[in-house]
Amino acid sequence: FFQSQQFLIGFMEPFCTHCYEKRFHKTNEKLLTLEEKKKVIADCLKLGVISFDFVSGESVLDPDLPELLKACRYSRTYITLATNGYDFTEKKIKYLLDIGVDKMNISLDSWYPEEHDGIRGKEGVHEQALKTLELCKKVGMGHHVTIFVYKNSTKTEGFKKLVEYAAENNIRVALKLAIPLGAWEGKHDSLITEDDKKTLLELQKKYPF
Repeated sequence: FFQSQQFLIGFMEPFCTHCYEKRFHKTNEKLLTLEEKKKVIADCLKLGVISFDFVSGESVLDPDLPELLKACRYSRTYITLATNGYDFTEKKIKYLLDIGVDKMNISLDSWYPEEHDGIRGKEGVHEQALKTLELCKKVGMGHHVTIFVYKNSTKTEGFKKLVEYAAENNIRVALKLAIPLGAWEGKHDSLITEDDKKTLLELQKKYPF
């Protein structure tokens, strides 16, 4: 467990322009303690939950993560970790696999580095995400790509080429639709259009995964 904190050093804090947690960056609310978090997990297990998804920013930055994974009783549950894929090494991914993570959901917002990095707020994130995908394949970590979708983004070449890349490499895709919260508080004009919905439905029929 104590070694795990060394693995957390160097990961990128979330800077995403669409971050839905922006309102929590500055808050007077008291954070949950480790024991309170573990109680939530225990309650979920009692209710029959068999899958846990660690999302919101970078869970690997939380020094409690190894203890939380242990509390999830990962021998009997399926655990997913959402990440921007930044600064992962083969050793780090193997470590996460060893402590219970079954799959990593890696965010990619465009096939083009300049577009993706612009949204993520840091240069080189696109390159790191693709590298992490390859490392996941190498070590046997489950993985899929999460694409952020907003108004008319389904019409861009960056989106189309990213979907094609995933299809060609048999990578599952999750589509996260824009919502008017966080950094996009009240931005209803940024939500997907009816035409976007039609495109997404057509893609689901073409690529069932």
